[in-house]
Amino acid sequence: FVGSAQLRCSPTGSYAYKGECTRIRCGQPKEEVGHARLHEFGPIRRWTSDMEINYECVRGYTGHIRGICGKDGVWRLKGTCTELVC
Repeated sequence: FVGSAQLRCSPTGSYAYKGECTRIRCGQPKEEVGHARLHEFGPIRRWTSDMEINYECVRGYTGHIRGICGKDGVWRLKGTCTELVC
């Protein structure tokens, strides 16, 4: 979340709100990255900070790639898929 929300007690004895907090959103993740395809996920329409996704390496490659929606709204990828050599 980003923003600044404040809550105070008003002179009338009720709460008064000022400002707001909004979710940090990443766009839709890429379907393919670094010899990997996005692993099936449910019907998520809004990707928010700290959400994670997994990619599966394509045939002929091994490894694991994980995507994390960052607090700046940008996807970060960790891991690699390396080619299998016989």
